[in-house]
Amino acid sequence: MPWFGREERTEPATPRRREEARRKGQVAKTRELPSALVILAFALFFNFYSSKCLQNMESFFVLVLSHLYIGLQGLIMFKTPIMGLLATVLLPFMVMVLAVALAANYFQVGWIFSSNPVTPQLSRIDPIAGLKRLVSPVALVEAIKALIKLAIVGFVTYKLLKVHLSDLVSLASLPAPSIGGYAFSLSMKLMMVLGMLFVGLSLLDYFYQRYEFESSIKMTKEEVKEEHKMYEGDPRVKARIRSLQRTLARTRMMEAVKEADVVITNPQHIAVALRYRVHRDSAPEVVAKGAGHIAHKIKEVARKYGVAIVENPPLARSLFKLEVGDVIPPALFKAVAEILAYVYKLKNRSIGV
Repeated sequence: MPWFGREERTEPATPRRREEARRKGQVAKTRELPSALVILAFALFFNFYSSKCLQNMESFFVLVLSHLYIGLQGLIMFKTPIMGLLATVLLPFMVMVLAVALAANYFQVGWIFSSNPVTPQLSRIDPIAGLKRLVSPVALVEAIKALIKLAIVGFVTYKLLKVHLSDLVSLASLPAPSIGGYAFSLSMKLMMVLGMLFVGLSLLDYFYQRYEFESSIKMTKEEVKEEHKMYEGDPRVKARIRSLQRTLARTRMMEAVKEADVVITNPQHIAVALRYRVHRDSAPEVVAKGAGHIAHKIKEVARKYGVAIVENPPLARSLFKLEVGDVIPPALFKAVAEILAYVYKLKNRSIGV
């Protein structure tokens, strides 16, 4: 039960919260999967490569032991062939382990580089914090996993020895190389079975770790709001800014009505103001438009400053589809030219459209 007054973390983590956790090296992963895959890969590797590996090991020991009489300085002379044979034994195994470990980690979290997990922190050497970690739920889960793995090893070993008990009893009559070969084969079989079981167990642990990670990065409603304010801005402030921007745009638009040549109306619902500067504009331009209250304000400004108002509902509706600052399309040239000619005729002006 949460403490009184403490808000529960009920909201899924935001993308920014996830990215922040990833930068700190906090990701959903299990340490069991790489080790389980290495065990399985080790068994598969030696199952197919054992004869070649044993042959290389035999050549290595023959070369070293056959030259012991020449002393250390003499062996140094053979360092190139010795190191070459040693590399043929160890290098494939090392490459396999490295490749499997990298693939297992990439499968879980992709490529991630963070110095945070290895950065020295006083909390990591605090004895009290260390004791708390020992009795934490995480430590309990790790202990349960260790017991399950121990039980699996014991059970599988018992079953395997039980199945091969008759063969093991008869080993006493066999030569040493045969005993070694049988023991090696049985060990690889044991590792193969354990590797597959551990991979299955580690996959279950991976999904559990994902669940725990998702729970650990959950946010409170207040944290989500604060993050939104920090990166997106306060909604109230943004609404106020948008309101001011609309007011400023309307003010500029009303100023442009003063310079318009004509206002074409619906007549009651919409109004569109057009301006055409001879020898400067390629076509008449929409300098203001509005519906309802704004249309009424446009007509008021037009009357006040002597701008002609012409009622033409079809043309007004077509022009209203344009944005402020757009020039009229060629399809409307004829209709607008007739209106402008009429307006300029009234003002004893001429226009070459």
